[in-house]
Amino acid sequence: MMMRSTALLLPLALTALPFLACSSDKDHAERNGSPEAQGRHPDYANMTADQLKAACIGACTPDPGSKPVDVAKTEGGYQFAWLWDLAGEGKAVATFTYDDNTSAFVLPIRTTSTTGYGWGGWEPTPDAVPPGQGPAWAARFKGGPFTEYGGGIAMSLRTVSNAIKDVLVPRTNPSIQLLEQTPSAEFPDPTAGAYDVTSWEGLAIWVRRGPDGQSTLRLVLTERNSAEDLNSSAIRDALSPETAYADPDHNQPQGIFEGKRCRRWRICGCSGGTPCSPVPGTTDQFRCYDPSFETPAMSDLLGDQLKYPHCGTSRCKDANSSTIGPDADPLFHDKSCSEAVQADGHSDMFCYDPGKDPTPPSKRERCSYPFSRAITVSTDWQLIKVPFSELRQADEAMVAPEMDLASVKQVGMTFGGGWMDFWIANVGFYRKQ
Repeated sequence: MMMRSTALLLPLALTALPFLACSSDKDHAERNGSPEAQGRHPDYANMTADQLKAACIGACTPDPGSKPVDVAKTEGGYQFAWLWDLAGEGKAVATFTYDDNTSAFVLPIRTTSTTGYGWGGWEPTPDAVPPGQGPAWAARFKGGPFTEYGGGIAMSLRTVSNAIKDVLVPRTNPSIQLLEQTPSAEFPDPTAGAYDVTSWEGLAIWVRRGPDGQSTLRLVLTERNSAEDLNSSAIRDALSPETAYADPDHNQPQGIFEGKRCRRWRICGCSGGTPCSPVPGTTDQFRCYDPSFETPAMSDLLGDQLKYPHCGTSRCKDANSSTIGPDADPLFHDKSCSEAVQADGHSDMFCYDPGKDPTPPSKRERCSYPFSRAITVSTDWQLIKVPFSELRQADEAMVAPEMDLASVKQVGMTFGGGWMDFWIANVGFYRKQ
């Protein structure tokens, strides 16, 4: 599932290379050295994940590392409910990434989603932090240049990509403070994955950046007013009938029905004026490409969603990672791909049947506009704490009267266009002791 949020459109041109005055012998040595030694960017295409972690970005500025940080002293006086145990579990559990698909590369490396539409990086493994600089382990998120909205990193408290396991299970590391497993009173079914965090004060993150990565990161939180799946009849009860919190008429967890506080939508057109074209030899497969300009291989058309996105009724039939199981989303499955003029006057192609279904929602009516606040990240390790009271919804969202901390669904971070290079050691909730 994807946590969508807006970000500034910030195309980034590569920084001009510095003028190098050198002798012929030195020039010969540089020509045979690494791309970074020559002050130019490497070819990312055939690199492994480890090579990408070491490759330079932006202006190829050497990373000075972090000034020493006393982690225990910095955390003194507070309790933390961290969502990762990188040392014990060896990966950032329940974490996924998304981006605008404009970058030369991105870490963690994209893999095909097994539960929904699209590509992303899943549960990255951590790297050791140099002793004394900061926390012992950190996950690396790096890539670019992103030329559209950028992307994001998110942790779902109920994640389909982990077979609907509860991410807040007992940790292998006893020093990790657990988040109390208090489900939302409104959404008590564990498959909903909504938790009550009213006993905590805000969001916390251990983070630093590389010297050529952008310095702004936005902490985000979704809850009942903004989470797509907490406003969806597509969530089905996965428990046995004896223990189910099911609506007898709809067989859905209590409190969940379509569009309760915000409305879901699905766009089925193509961006940039690209036509939605049928796949040759099929009657029900459509992809974003122009057959007058290219003739892609059938395997690419059917298998490469990054290059040839689904569109038309193919997009409407796609599964949704916000729903339980592999079935297509019942709100959009078997709908036509039709143009709609929304209440705000904007038009687009949506999965809906004109004259039968309600007009698709305008931006101010839609789900997936979380509460958030921007933070500034330096090249030194920082523990940044953001009180819940400082989180706000975006201007284009239908602003909820209040943030519901009794039904928190996801925690995440978003970044804008340009180069991105963040080390994140942990993220979670905090309160004073």
